[in-house]
Amino acid sequence: EEQSSVPEELQTMVGDFVLAQEDDSLPTCPIRFTDRDAAGGWAVEMPETCPAPYPTAVQIAAGNVDDADGSVVLLDADRKVVMRLFEDEDGLFDTDPNVEPRFYLLAPYDEDGSGGEADSD
Repeated sequence: EEQSSVPEELQTMVGDFVLAQEDDSLPTCPIRFTDRDAAGGWAVEMPETCPAPYPTAVQIAAGNVDDADGSVVLLDADRKVVMRLFEDEDGLFDTDPNVEPRFYLLAPYDEDGSGGEADSD
């Protein structure tokens, strides 16, 4: 089994997430962080086409974490930053509060909000 090249502190970023907006009546956008190498980081997949203002799968090629400030960056194929998400006090990642529209990166929970990966003792 080949070793993932994703550093240990980023292993939690591998998997399925959703991008959401502040207004939770608006649609969300699934996004998948993989552990496959890509230009500028690790390959990111957009399993379905998301409505504007979300980025398109063509725009997002890779994800990485900026060592300087710990932010999560989504990059295009030219390694230009398409979206930068900062960790907030809740441990969630979201984009600059001064820039509209604001995006949130969320782990996908069940619709009833009970969450997925709960550790059972």
